[in-house]
Amino acid sequence: MTPVSLKGRVIESGYAPENSQWRDQLLHIDRDGYLSGRNPMDIPVETLEASGHPRRGAQEVFSAFGGCFVDNPPRGARGVREHCLACAESKTEVRRCQIYNCPCWPYRMGRNPYNANRGKVPVYKAGKAPKTPADDGSHRVE
Repeated sequence: MTPVSLKGRVIESGYAPENSQWRDQLLHIDRDGYLSGRNPMDIPVETLEASGHPRRGAQEVFSAFGGCFVDNPPRGARGVREHCLACAESKTEVRRCQIYNCPCWPYRMGRNPYNANRGKVPVYKAGKAPKTPADDGSHRVE
């Protein structure tokens, strides 16, 4: 699929995003009963890519907006989140964002859903776990 770029079309029933066939995989009804965007970290990378959200850096994401960020483009997933907060005006609305044909959509939580280490818990070798303050002897409880 071609990368999304906020270019849907008007049909009889209203506006249809260019990736509208992926609506059920990208949105859900949240616990408060609102139609909300799923957390991109919970969506398989293959689904994100197939739905028009390929792996791309912040510069590529913002280039899809037609050059309006030429002077001071945001950097990284956190920069994309700052843009989303300015657009939606609240953290709740960013979390619930339904505009799944926006290039920023998978990065709106301030995390990169394409990170190779997503969902992995660090594994420590036997006896090599990180030290806690009490382990080094400097913090004793008496």
